[in-house]
Amino acid sequence: MLTFRMDRMKRAAVTLVIALLAGCDPAPPAPPPVPGKIPPPAHIRVQHVLVAFRGSRDAGARVTRTREEAEVLAQEILERARKGEDFKKLMREYSDDIGKGEIGLVSPGTRPRGPEKRREGFVAGFPRVAFTLAVGEVGLLPYDPSESPFGFHVIKRVE
Repeated sequence: MLTFRMDRMKRAAVTLVIALLAGCDPAPPAPPPVPGKIPPPAHIRVQHVLVAFRGSRDAGARVTRTREEAEVLAQEILERARKGEDFKKLMREYSDDIGKGEIGLVSPGTRPRGPEKRREGFVAGFPRVAFTLAVGEVGLLPYDPSESPFGFHVIKRVE
């Protein structure tokens, strides 16, 4: 009887360990809520236009504009997007991003769904701006070597 009970307990322990491992997530836990502050959404989706310039990270030979020209262009794109111009068209026309320009992001402690990415995997400024935008709102992440070394990002939250 005692052996039967021990075998049953071992099976239950192994089952529990397997279940925990199958569902484990290496994501850091979400920070505790700040009283009076609305927590960020768990999942967002953004579109963005990267305006790189000669000398910005990963710009390569294909980008010939100066930093000043890139800043002026980013401001123009921002204004056009805020006036309602088709953002996907602006992405196709102006973005120096080699990706598709649409990104799903998740807050700390949230497990990504499908192609979503953890905000910790991006340069600091990108998710900071993206998570402050309301759905449909467009914002700008200015160039900063430590927060946005790739150039200027015009970001629109779509979800």
